[in-house]
Amino acid sequence: PADAARALLDGPTLPALQTVSPARLILGALSPQDHAARAAVGQRLAAAPRIRALTYHRFGDAPGDPWCVATAEFAAQMRWLAERGLLVSLDAVQGFLAGTATLPRNAVLVTIDDGCRSLVSEALPVLRDFAVPAVAYVSAGLVGAGAVAADHAEPYASWDELARLHDAGVEIGSHAF
Repeated sequence: PADAARALLDGPTLPALQTVSPARLILGALSPQDHAARAAVGQRLAAAPRIRALTYHRFGDAPGDPWCVATAEFAAQMRWLAERGLLVSLDAVQGFLAGTATLPRNAVLVTIDDGCRSLVSEALPVLRDFAVPAVAYVSAGLVGAGAVAADHAEPYASWDELARLHDAGVEIGSHAF
């Protein structure tokens, strides 16, 4: 597992990962006419450490489901990243983009899409164990829904479960309505 995580960070291609362009996070908020601010962001990013987003969906034992990662594998990945000090929060990324914070080389932001129940039952204990700052992007219209997706049979987290995530330090964002 550690070798796989290392290969993902060092390799030219990142299977199962989405490389996030930090510029998109901030440039989209700037006016097209604000050339000076856009240039300053571009210069800062050109000299900046890379930021990668590891995006997960579901956790547990679901052989054949490409969107589900085994909890033990997730724990091994988080342990490897935590031991190397690579994990960063969304606030740290935003601070970096604003010029008020620095990030480690090869910084990693952990994101979890959809808001399925295994985020609470399987991933949350791992996130706590390794003090992983994470962002859960939840589909608000599916909160508390049963297994309604065509590609998996896992129910979605309830509002109470999302509150538990928030109380544990997991940021909650909107995936889509």
